[in-house]
Amino acid sequence: MRARTHTGFSLVEFLLVVVLISILAAIIVPRFEYAHISQQEVYAVAHDIAKDLRKTRHYAVGQGEQGSQGQTVHTTSPTYKTYGLTILSSTSWELWEYDGVVPVSRSLYTESLRNSEVQVSSATPDFVFDRLGTPATPAAGGFIEVKDSKDRYQWNVSVIKNTGRVVLVRVK
Repeated sequence: MRARTHTGFSLVEFLLVVVLISILAAIIVPRFEYAHISQQEVYAVAHDIAKDLRKTRHYAVGQGEQGSQGQTVHTTSPTYKTYGLTILSSTSWELWEYDGVVPVSRSLYTESLRNSEVQVSSATPDFVFDRLGTPATPAAGGFIEVKDSKDRYQWNVSVIKNTGRVVLVRVK
């Protein structure tokens, strides 16, 4: 009688390989998803801040009104409003207007982050634009830093000092 030679794998060997592959996948996949989601969230927050700075500048040029095809809308008042964006904390910022007549600023809206993984910071907490769309004070230029909590991804939202132009720059 001949001895049988086994070719192939037994069911136990096959199940052991499947279990090991699933354990490795469970470890690797969440890390990959965190990296991808975190990178997109950092960009999204930086883009939102840039959008709000551009809107603030647009309001300052139009004095709170919609300009028609980029033309400046002047008011009849000898005093002009200034508009600004203030970084309130590492997770929120506020868009506001200041009327030269009434020495009180009025909040247009405040935006807060839902995800605590993304942090916002700036050496200059206030970005103020005059009626020409340029930074209202000499120190008003600067940038806002947007990064994730593990410091893997970072975008800077820069305000050019002489022109008031808002630019997004990827740092990491």
